[in-house]
Amino acid sequence: MFQLTGIRYNYTSEHTLSFPDWTTTQGDNWLLTGISGSGKTTLLHMLAGLRKPTQGTAIVAGTNLYILSGSKADQFRGKNIGLVLQKPHLLSVLTVEENLLLTQYMAGLPQNKQRIKEVLTILGLLDKRNSRPHQLSQGQAQRISIARAVLNRPKLILADEPTSSLDDVNCMRVLDLLETQAAACAATLVIATHDARVKKRITNHFHLDSVQMV
Repeated sequence: MFQLTGIRYNYTSEHTLSFPDWTTTQGDNWLLTGISGSGKTTLLHMLAGLRKPTQGTAIVAGTNLYILSGSKADQFRGKNIGLVLQKPHLLSVLTVEENLLLTQYMAGLPQNKQRIKEVLTILGLLDKRNSRPHQLSQGQAQRISIARAVLNRPKLILADEPTSSLDDVNCMRVLDLLETQAAACAATLVIATHDARVKKRITNHFHLDSVQMV
């Protein structure tokens, strides 16, 4: 599904992270693990095309990610990559439904309220579609971010520390949601985490403990 080769990222001239090569197949579930500072979030952002590495290539869904720029990169990401970031980053002036309509628009896809209704119903949030972000609980906002990530039926779902601030019950609920929604989209799922509870749940681990600073 994706192949990362020869990836390096320069923070400064004296601080460069060098990442191992990584290849996955469609529909796999993976954990991206490693100690704090090992580069989990940086690699996740490069895999999403939010950052470009100093060197190296990323082939995602058959496309060379780093040769895309501007609107082409945004549309590719919107159609093929679902992101669950550490904070929901919902636009406060828009309702839940309007935030999700914007997700479709930014991907260059037709606005489909029926698809939005379908996803919100699955996640138990249909009654919140006309609410604004400040009217949501933390857990509801997190589920909306999952709804946004799966809305366009992406080929790749990336989640950055989605359980770090959750109790055990809600941790398992979020994992259930991510795995179920990834399966529904036949998507590859990658979760960046240091949460031991998540490590017990998913067997495929990609470790960054040995990332080299050169």
